[in-house]
Formats: sequence, structure tokens, C-alpha cells
Amino acid sequence: MSAAAFYLHRFASAREHTPLPQSLSLFPAEISSVDRDSPTWRLVGDEEIDNHTLKVLGVNQYLVKNYLSDQSAQPVQLYIGYYASQRSGATIHSPKNCLPGGGWEVISSNTRKIDLANGEAIEVNQYIIQKDLDRQALLYWYHSQGAPIAGEYRSRFHTVLSAIKRNRTDGALIRISAPVTVSLEETIKQEAHFIRAIYPILQRFLPGE
Repeated sequence: MSAAAFYLHRFASAREHTPLPQSLSLFPAEISSVDRDSPTWRLVGDEEIDNHTLKVLGVNQYLVKNYLSDQSAQPVQLYIGYYASQRSGATIHSPKNCLPGGGWEVISSNTRKIDLANGEAIEVNQYIIQKDLDRQALLYWYHSQGAPIAGEYRSRFHTVLSAIKRNRTDGALIRISAPVTVSLEETIKQEAHFIRAIYPILQRFLPGE
């Protein structure tokens, strides 16, 4: 058992369950541009996760939505998995651990800074993965009580401290993915535009500090 898991288990007797400010089912179908360089995004499809996978994930709420911009023929997929509490084993599953089980090979991995419309920047994980002839680009981060965190261990440490100090262990995984059908650079550029567009919206749907 990791140190983070030990401390979360240690404080598992303290009841806590942080609800979302709004249900993820209300996430908008149209996402407007945030500046002159950003496109507008429109929902082109929802996806559901089967019950077995949901049980393994342990999420309290989730969404899987595909969006298409008015500047590209390439859709991007948004996944949000929200955990109202991460005690007693219900913890966020890292994509890097789940990808090999799904048959995906990690071609490269690093972090990337995404400039937001408000002048700030967040750090996200960037994974390029491949299965047979299908190649995809993933950008993801952990959203821990208003704080965007790229590192898995840093996210766990943040959760442990919050459990001790504030009796809160809620958090979410935000993942944006897209098939690399044009250039990799263009695919990641579109995903970065999408993050810029949805980030202000995330603040309305996910609990803050």
C-alpha cells in the first residue's frame, strides 16, 4: 500500500461526500470561443460507459462527450470522471495505468503548458498512444478542489493533505483525446484550443476550495 493510500485509508472513518455544484449532465452542448483565435465547439455525440467499467472506475459522476469545432473536421473527446470522495479504495484511475490494459502502446509522454484565456497557464500530461494503425493524442490532468495538477503523486499528496486538514478528498480526472488524422502538431493545437474554451466552464461544474 502506498503512503497516500495508507493515509486515505487511515482517515476513511471520517465521513465526507462533496457534491458537484451542477450535474455533469448539464454540461453545455455548445462552447463559445474565448478569444479571437479560438473556435466555437458543438456537441456531436455522447458516449456511455458500461456498468462493469463504471464499477471498476468507482466514479460518482462522469461524462464522455465528442465535440467538433467550426475550424476543423477533427472531433475531440472530453472525459470527466468525478469522485465525491476518494476514501476506502475509490480513487482516481491514472490513464497511464489503464492504457496498456486497453491494448494501447504509449509512444511518448511528457508535460505541456496550456495558456488560458485569462493569461494564466496550467500544466497537463501529454501522451501519444497507438493501437494497430490508430494513433491518438491525450491531454489530461487531475482537478483537485479547484487546483489543476498534472503529476499523479502530487495529486495524491494534495488529496491526503486535504483529507487531514479539511476532511475533503473529492477530485476529478479531466481527459481530452483526439485521433491523429492530420499532423500531430495540429491535433494537439486543437486540443489546446478546446481546453482554453472549457476551462472557465469547469470552474462552474467542479467544486473549488
